Amino acid sequence: MTTHRSAACACLCRRRLALSAPHLREREPVLDTHSPAPSRPKNHKNAHQKQKHPRQQHHNTDPFGFSKLMSNARPFPSRPPPGSHKPVQPPPPPRPYAVSALSLLRSTDIQTGDLVLVVRKGQPQLGAVIDHATGLRTLLGNGFQMTHGPSEVLFRVPGVYDFGSDKTANVQADVRGISRRASDMRLELQGKFGQVYDHFTFQAGKDAVPLAEYLEQVFGAETPLTIDHVMAAVLHLISDPAKHLTSFATLHQRTMVHFRPVRSLTTLTNGQRLIAQASASEEAFHTSSLASFLVKCRTLIDLNKPKADPAAAASSSSAEPLTPTPEFAWTQDDLTLLACLREVALGPRASLSAFAFVGTHILGPLGYKPEVRFPGPTLSLLLDLGVYSRIDNFPLYAQAYTLQPLEGLGFANADAAAARAEKESREVAVVDGLDSVRRVFGKDVEVYTVDDPGAHEIDDGISVEMDAATGGVAWIHVHVADPTAFIDRDSTLAKFALDRVQTVYFPEGTYPMLPGTIGSGLMSLGGRTNGESVRAVTISFRVNTDGDVVDARVEPSVVHTVIPRAYDLVDTVLDMIDMPGVSLPSEAANRVAPPRVLHSDPACDELLADRKQFGLGGPVTESQATVFRALQQIAKQHFHFRHKTGGAFNPTSTNAMVSAEIEGGMPALTPLEAAVPRARPQARAVDIRLHRDVLPLSPARQMIAELMIMAGRAAAMVATDAKLAVPFRSQPAPDLSQAYLPWAAGQGATANVFASRVHPTSLTLNMRDTLASLALMLPADQAATPGPHYQMGLSASPGYVKITSPLRRAVDMLGHWQLKSHFAHMRGLAGPTTHKMMSADALTRAMSAMRERERVIKAVQRAREAWWALEALRMRQALEQDLTYAARVVRVFDRPPAVLGVPPGSVGVAALVALVDAGVRAMVWMPGVAATMALSGGVGGVEVGEWVSVWIRQVCPVDGQVVGEVVRRWVEVDPRAD
Repeated sequence: MTTHRSAACACLCRRRLALSAPHLREREPVLDTHSPAPSRPKNHKNAHQKQKHPRQQHHNTDPFGFSKLMSNARPFPSRPPPGSHKPVQPPPPPRPYAVSALSLLRSTDIQTGDLVLVVRKGQPQLGAVIDHATGLRTLLGNGFQMTHGPSEVLFRVPGVYDFGSDKTANVQADVRGISRRASDMRLELQGKFGQVYDHFTFQAGKDAVPLAEYLEQVFGAETPLTIDHVMAAVLHLISDPAKHLTSFATLHQRTMVHFRPVRSLTTLTNGQRLIAQASASEEAFHTSSLASFLVKCRTLIDLNKPKADPAAAASSSSAEPLTPTPEFAWTQDDLTLLACLREVALGPRASLSAFAFVGTHILGPLGYKPEVRFPGPTLSLLLDLGVYSRIDNFPLYAQAYTLQPLEGLGFANADAAAARAEKESREVAVVDGLDSVRRVFGKDVEVYTVDDPGAHEIDDGISVEMDAATGGVAWIHVHVADPTAFIDRDSTLAKFALDRVQTVYFPEGTYPMLPGTIGSGLMSLGGRTNGESVRAVTISFRVNTDGDVVDARVEPSVVHTVIPRAYDLVDTVLDMIDMPGVSLPSEAANRVAPPRVLHSDPACDELLADRKQFGLGGPVTESQATVFRALQQIAKQHFHFRHKTGGAFNPTSTNAMVSAEIEGGMPALTPLEAAVPRARPQARAVDIRLHRDVLPLSPARQMIAELMIMAGRAAAMVATDAKLAVPFRSQPAPDLSQAYLPWAAGQGATANVFASRVHPTSLTLNMRDTLASLALMLPADQAATPGPHYQMGLSASPGYVKITSPLRRAVDMLGHWQLKSHFAHMRGLAGPTTHKMMSADALTRAMSAMRERERVIKAVQRAREAWWALEALRMRQALEQDLTYAARVVRVFDRPPAVLGVPPGSVGVAALVALVDAGVRAMVWMPGVAATMALSGGVGGVEVGEWVSVWIRQVCPVDGQVVGEVVRRWVEVDPRAD
């Protein structure tokens, strides 16, 4: 597995020493494993308290909780041999040993002998892993064992112990010693830790740094790094929620230290000050800013809360006189307390314990659940206060500081950058100097762009060259929009696009990566009409008889005749039966639940089959239909080639498409500091539409997706042959050694075992196997060198490049600059393009800078889609309470979760289901089903993948919860048939 290290990591790595601990094998044992364990006194708890170390009177020297025995812990076994007993000898002074910076890099492969910090229910436990084959089992410093999962490991140092030679008693003593020394070191370095926070936040303006860089700043570049140093720093990070946003995902998985932003720290500090003033005495509370704030809030809640529910608002009498609307002056202290509420509702989920006072002093007194670990209660309060409305983009506000390049959030720099980019976009000119060598596709060459009717950024089109002798397709040309013809890599527009990373799509609207005047105009393949020329980058290739891509080339070009066509229109001329990924009409999905479009207004519902959109281009002629049918067969042949050679497969999709039309258009973003409570805020009408993911139901979409994969492979061939650094995309194989897949036995830990489970014609996994695969899949990554892609079935050579969407993805623009620079160099051109070639290191840095923001954007998009889907279900429930939904079982529980509210002793089974037309999951109760384990792997005979009809009892978008009841099980449909 390839691992990338920062410069700080590399510096530390040069000083690394062996990870083994030889002193453990030389030390006399504290407790010989061949001696009988000493018996405990009957009142062992009191005895333990009497033996407390003197230092514990001043501070906690047991930060890892060794005195608290885990409920599932058990003593490490010991057996006395025959013969005399050895006397217990005192241990020599401990000798800390060095740790390599390489061991602090991202790794999830926990092994026996690793030193791990396990956190369960907020309590940290330090220990050594003694078994990882059948689940993780860790030996604690008190001699007890704890069984836990990988997700409970906050931090690890690999390869510290060797249980083949290290005595277990010595390991226990060593773990206890690390705990004590780390605690003492943390207390001694309190001032230094504060200085390091100030250095990275106030001076360097950073919100996160690699753990190795953080350690170097704390202990110095020349200090040999030991485990004691590492654990002291980790202990500080998890015990200082005021300044550090520490979570499982930041330390164990990404080895990044995240700092609380200065703005958030200021809000926290000021909020704590106001609460302290109000808590000084009863008299102080009545005259405090907190008391005044609570009175204003209660008044607004009484005014706004009845109007928050459309059903309640509709049933209220229109003749009822309205009470006068009060006018409040919101003081600076009020705004501080509102900012604390926003931090809890919309801020990072890590380290919210610092804002516990919000629950006890604001939420509780106002009648809300005093819970700050989850955003639901606080967000409900902000909605009831009129600070936000239900159409506001909460996920975006929650990540506003990560997505600062989005204009409208109140960040002056982002707004100014957007204005500069818009101004520059109106003055662009050709800058790449390649017009003289562009390949010209004349007006007789038809280039087809196939897209949705509402698409504006038309990135790609396709043309073919026919073989005169055979009448078949000789060459396929994928023409990709060429924004880099107008955008220099050092320009304002380039910086704007690279900062934004990609076009941000929300159901109610989009934030384009490039200003609309060029992204959907000058540079778009769909932005010209009447035969006007359009600059492009053309990726050409042939397909051999096996279905493989051969004879690839990439060159700048000019196209003239661009013909737009809608996906739905092309679907009508393609083969609907044998296309990879298409659910056959005779199969379960269409028999049980015909795809339909669900609206927030039930009167607007319609079948998905009746909702074809042909608004893009004219009818498909017979000659065009012939081309599309030939391309479909080639795409199918290539997909089967990927399956045969690399095990490619398609998962069963449980996603849904979500769109929202809001009265008056997409709401403008509210600057974060400008949001204040409002009395009786004006509601805006919204129509929300939900329907099943159309990709598996559309042969045109499947065809275009496969052709884009072929283009990415062709570009990778050109780059690999030229030893060119481009943004290669790869996905490592999952580790199946510990996965429970009985049918995969004997196929090897890295084999694509799911390839043998697909549908014979569509090559699609059924629902059950899809869920199993998703649980094991590792995330895809990008690098400057090629690598294999597991799910796509692509080998490491030549690899795969995402290159066909440069108007919507900044990483594709990087690939264009690289390929065009290489092309110019090979043609001997000395123009501006040839000077823009990036080294592999520079390209890696650029991709790394975009990776985290890309991840956040995708998470925000998913959260926004889920919000609108739940809003649609909530609105429907208020108007049509008897509606049932088609769903598929995703998980079965052996006991009902508390959210279901099932009385004790009830007969039934609890399950998590996917609502197929809404794309969200619901917790449901199946009454009357005996809860006995079944051979099928479910409970009570209920199987994963089973089709059911669900009645929705409760929908809460704020908490992200849907609760319902199964009213019918489609037992006649095989759950393995998709």
